[in-house]
Amino acid sequence: MISTPRLLCLLFAAVSLASTTPVRAGAKTTELPPPLPAHQVIVRGRGTLARSLISACAPAWTGSSRVRRVILIVDPVQPLADVTEDFISALVALDERSPTELRWSLATLGRGPERSTPTASALSPALGSALQPRNLIADTLTSLRLTAAKCPANSLLVYVAALNFEDERDVEGLAMALHSRGQTLSVVGPEAGFQRAWNDGINPPYSGRKEADGSTTIYDPNVGRSPLAADDPDGTRAPWHGPETALPMLPARFGGHFDGRLFTFRDEVDPDTGEPVRRPYEHAYPSGWGPWSLMRLAAVTGGRYVTWSTQPTGTTVRYDGARLDLFAPDLRARADVLDAAAKRPLRAAVVRVWGAMTDASDVVFGSTPPVRTDLESPLRMCEPSSRLGPPRVFYEREDHQDFLAQCPRLMRLLDTAIRKISAAIARSERPRDDDARRDLADARLERHVLLCERFAWGEAYARGRRLMSRAWRDDGRVPALDWVTYAHSRDDGTRMLDEDVDIVDAERAAEVLADRNFLLDTYAGTPWGALIARNRIRTYRLIRVPLATGSPPHRNGLADSTPRPPDVTPSGGTSGPATGD
Repeated sequence: MISTPRLLCLLFAAVSLASTTPVRAGAKTTELPPPLPAHQVIVRGRGTLARSLISACAPAWTGSSRVRRVILIVDPVQPLADVTEDFISALVALDERSPTELRWSLATLGRGPERSTPTASALSPALGSALQPRNLIADTLTSLRLTAAKCPANSLLVYVAALNFEDERDVEGLAMALHSRGQTLSVVGPEAGFQRAWNDGINPPYSGRKEADGSTTIYDPNVGRSPLAADDPDGTRAPWHGPETALPMLPARFGGHFDGRLFTFRDEVDPDTGEPVRRPYEHAYPSGWGPWSLMRLAAVTGGRYVTWSTQPTGTTVRYDGARLDLFAPDLRARADVLDAAAKRPLRAAVVRVWGAMTDASDVVFGSTPPVRTDLESPLRMCEPSSRLGPPRVFYEREDHQDFLAQCPRLMRLLDTAIRKISAAIARSERPRDDDARRDLADARLERHVLLCERFAWGEAYARGRRLMSRAWRDDGRVPALDWVTYAHSRDDGTRMLDEDVDIVDAERAAEVLADRNFLLDTYAGTPWGALIARNRIRTYRLIRVPLATGSPPHRNGLADSTPRPPDVTPSGGTSGPATGD
């Protein structure tokens, strides 16, 4: 999440817009060379910073390279300052590995390079100043553009990234600028977050912005809300923050399933007491790939993206690199990928089912898709609903009656969606390429989410029908639905079933469990398998909870049948890869 002050965001955006001629995402990029395939761009498993930098610098000493100067560009952030000693060791290792006569320079992101030196290790004395945290990065690509413009032609730029590295400010314009100067870009940085795009701009409700009407806006105004426009046109000019795909397809938030995040803790200072506190910090699953924007820049300039973590314990999810390469992102321009996606029936089915669910109900999918169901007109991400999942508490009999009246409508909607995506999967041929495999993986994940939701709502409805009028007796307590786990998994692959859970629809429970096990086997070693393994199949039980004094008898029933009004950006834009087997 971007923490840069608003003033600096506007300043950097103004510099970007004034100093460049943006290439709109909807425009085809015929001048750029075809990108390298993603599996050739990405380099994994190098471990140390020294090995990562050696891999990133490899284009400088290939036989056909014209590179005579290497500029190391570093993020001025604390995680890199914390590994200064590793950096110094890495510079020595670069001198030992480099077989050619090169000139080396050091630059801080957003600033030009310092004077060149004949060896990489000679840059060590300047590291302390370069890595001094400054917190001045409004968005990465604007700052990277400023630095690249001050670097000589036919040079290798090696950007060592740590934070705020996933924005997509005018990717095509920067790609063209690098290409025209003969500059090659390599990146050493963290993995992108799988499906991160759909929760990257979401602040926790407790830290959202309070509006005049008393509501809370929890969408971060510094993060763009559409992947299919060069910049978000809502007045902030905020850049989109992308995941490892060019056309992000599935949201991070579903109604109680596939939250898609890991939890660590970060140290903060309580603003009220001034005391240090540890707060949980959410971040998306690592995808095994880099951010799409930086991978694309590397792919069209002949560079590499090397995954390396500044975290002491490294990544917390281990993937099978060989299997991941079967699901490589498409690194063509977004417009080109979007054109191709519109012609793929399975990709279209995923979007249409998702769009139908978000138009008719806001309790299953937490976000709209990035594009209309024709896969041509883009949509802006809407504010996420707080109504995901079945209602938890029936404060009044009327809440319960609304639930019983509307629940069958939602279950019919889910049944229709499951039939449509199942039919599209059945019609799909055996996937032959990366796009088709990603299409199929997303379609199966979407179907599994819908199966889980249908099971959970059916169990909730069956239990809700058991409630009698005496459940609202005047004793200070009201009836409620409490979710319980039906099935879950451990990181080691162990699969567990709660034998004590009361299941009403045993046939549907068996279906969702069989689908889960199929996906765990089929997508082991990939983010799709990790998402399923780390989320639970839920059902519900009836309980009674105290109604606290003064608690407002607010409604939390289902959404009505009025479709959500579409939120549309200007047409034309970008695209991204599909999903697969």
